[in-house]
Amino acid sequence: MAPKLSKSSKTNQITIIKFKRNKSTYVLPLDLSTKASLSLKNFKASLATSIEQSGGLSLVEEDEETNKLDEDDIEVPKSEFIDNLENDGMMEDNAEDTKNIIHDLKADDLVLALPKDKTSPYDNNWIEITDDSSISSLQFNDYDIIAFKHVDDDTFFVSEAAYDE
Repeated sequence: MAPKLSKSSKTNQITIIKFKRNKSTYVLPLDLSTKASLSLKNFKASLATSIEQSGGLSLVEEDEETNKLDEDDIEVPKSEFIDNLENDGMMEDNAEDTKNIIHDLKADDLVLALPKDKTSPYDNNWIEITDDSSISSLQFNDYDIIAFKHVDDDTFFVSEAAYDE
């Protein structure tokens, strides 16, 4: 005879939430079955931990148009000998790039927002989450989008991923 499930046992309700900022997306599985887990503090702490573990938060977004190469602008490979001679200069360039990345991100450095219209989050109309009451009253579904920004950012902005075929 197969074992019977106890009616008093709780199943953990894991919900997958997408936290988005500009072109960055962090997909986090969150246990939202208890009131304590439905808190602004919990959301921010989970997001801050995942951002730290992925290398930090970039404060500067790269422009797609400037990163594209023209057909005439083909990079010519350099020899390793030249790379060794220019190593000091390249280290300075890398230091400049990492200056715009926050590695020790705190939960208080993040601001979260919900879309005004859940069906069209890419319209970039956001309602800032200021307390737990706005989160606890909502029913979250898998892959719902929550926007986030750094406290130094001006506004919330989310762009939809575009794939070239």
